[in-house]
Amino acid sequence: MLKNHCSCFMSFTGPGSVFFRSVASSCSKRRSICWKPPQASSSIDFHLSMSSSVGKSRTSIEETRSLRLITAVKTPYLPNGKIDLDAYDNLVDMQIANGIEGILVAGSTGEGQLMTWSEQIMLIAHTVNCFRDKVKVVGNAGSNCTSEAIKATERGFAVGMNAALHINPYYGKTSLDGLIAHYNSVLAIGPIIIYNIPTRTNQDIPPSVVQTLGQSSNLVGVKECVGTERIKQYTDEGIVVWTGIDKISHDARWDFGAVGVQSVAGNLVPGLMRELMFESKNLIPLFDWLSQEPIPIALNTALAQLGVIKPVFRLPYVPLPVDKRIEFVNLVKKMGRDHFVGEKDVQVLDDDDFIITKVNGGRRSVKERLNGNGTSGLTRLHYKKAKPSTLLFELVLSYYSRGIMVGMIMEFRSKSCRDERLQIESNGGGKVAPTSMQDLRCQSAKNASSGRAHQIGSTGKEVK
Repeated sequence: MLKNHCSCFMSFTGPGSVFFRSVASSCSKRRSICWKPPQASSSIDFHLSMSSSVGKSRTSIEETRSLRLITAVKTPYLPNGKIDLDAYDNLVDMQIANGIEGILVAGSTGEGQLMTWSEQIMLIAHTVNCFRDKVKVVGNAGSNCTSEAIKATERGFAVGMNAALHINPYYGKTSLDGLIAHYNSVLAIGPIIIYNIPTRTNQDIPPSVVQTLGQSSNLVGVKECVGTERIKQYTDEGIVVWTGIDKISHDARWDFGAVGVQSVAGNLVPGLMRELMFESKNLIPLFDWLSQEPIPIALNTALAQLGVIKPVFRLPYVPLPVDKRIEFVNLVKKMGRDHFVGEKDVQVLDDDDFIITKVNGGRRSVKERLNGNGTSGLTRLHYKKAKPSTLLFELVLSYYSRGIMVGMIMEFRSKSCRDERLQIESNGGGKVAPTSMQDLRCQSAKNASSGRAHQIGSTGKEVK
C-alpha cells in the first residue's frame, strides 16, 4: 500500500534501545523533498503544548469557523480489509477539484468506529501530509471514554489536523455535568467541534451545555443533527453551527443561519453540494436514497457502483439489496452522470461482486461474499493471511516529521512496578498491600526472584 517513491531514515530512542526504520510515504508524489525527523520526546505521557510550533502552525479557529462545505469523506478498503490509500487520495482529490473547503476524516461516514486508533490517526496524518495546503482537515477524535478522547485529540493535533470533532459519550451515558467535564477535558487541548447526533448516541446535548462550553475560546462550533430550530437558537446566540443532515442543508444555511453543512452526499456530488449552498437544487431524491439505511451503507454501495472504490465492505456493514442498487443507477441517469464523482459508467453490481471483510487483531482478514439473496452469509468464508501492516510506519513517520513522539512505544514497552511502592517497602521495611492486579504481578515477580515460594490469593494477601 505504501509506495517507495520517498523514504527517509529515522531513529528514535526507546527504553534502552535505538531503533532505525526506513519508512516510505504513500503521498510522496505530492511532496518534492523527504522530511528529516527532528528530535522528539519519547515520553509516553507526552502532552502537546499549545504553545508549540505545531499549535502555532494550525489554521486559526476563525478560518475553520468559516468553512461552508465539509465532506465527511468515505474510507475505502482493499480486499484484504486494509485501508485503500490510493482510492482515498482519489476521493479527496475529486472533493478538492469540486471546491470542497474541508474534509472530515474517520467520522461515522468514514467508519472511524470500525478502525483501530492506529488506523484512525494514521489516516488523519496521511490526509494532513498530502492535502493540508489545499483543504482544511477535521479529524474525528471522539470516544465514550474521556481518557481515550484526550489521547486521540493530542495525537490528532500532533500530526497537524485543524480541528477535532467530538461526539458525546454514547452507550454509557453521563450526566449534564459529566458532559461538561468531558468536553472541557478536550477543549483544553485545541480547537473542538461538538457533534450532536442523538439518534446514534441516545443522548441529546442540550443548548445549556453548549452555552457553558462556549466560554472556551477553543470551541469552534457545533455539528447539529437535531433540526433547524436548534440551529437558529445557536446562531442567534453567536455560536457557529453546521448541520449534519444533507436534506435540510439548504434551508439550514439560508433560512436558519447555519454556516454550512458537514455532508455525506458530498462524497457523490461535491459540485452540486457546493451549489446547494448558493441556490436551490433538486437533490431531495438523492438525499432520501442515501438515508434509507444507517450511514454509510448506501454511500458505500453507491461509490462502488460508480467505480470510485472497490466493492469491499468492513463488517458489520453490508451492501444494499439489488433492487436499491438499481434505484441508484436510475437516479444517476436522471440527474446526469457528469454531476457524480468518478469517470466510469455507473452499473448495477451483482451480489458476487461484493466482498465483506473483517480484520482480526490486524494479522488476519476474513473475506466473505454475499449470498444470492443479497445478505451476508457465513457459509463461504475464506481465510487469508494478511501482510504485516505498514500503516504504523507511516504513522511514526508523521509523528517524527513534526518532532513529536506521541506514545507509540506504549504498545511495545512492558509495564514496570510502581517505584513509589517499592521505595516505601525498601525504606520502611513494611508491606504495602497490593491494590491492583498490576501490584500483584509486581509483588509476585519480586518474591519469586528472591527464592521465596509463595502464592498470591485473589484478595491480594500472601499465602505462605
